[in-house]
Amino acid sequence: IKAVSGKVKNTVGSGDSMVAGFIAGYIKTNDYKYALELGSAAGSATAFSDDLGTYDEIMENLKKIQNPH
Repeated sequence: IKAVSGKVKNTVGSGDSMVAGFIAGYIKTNDYKYALELGSAAGSATAFSDDLGTYDEIMENLKKIQNPH
């Protein structure tokens, strides 16, 4: 999948956020593609913020991943 563009502020926790998003996405849909999209959205949301990414930031990134234009 395509990565979301943004300014990286802090990578601490972004890998854990990616894994959490992937697991949540897979549990919700049983679809690996959606799980990877949600994981990428969650990991990048955390990397682009000073703290953990919020639900709203994750969903905004997910929209960008699913509809890149």
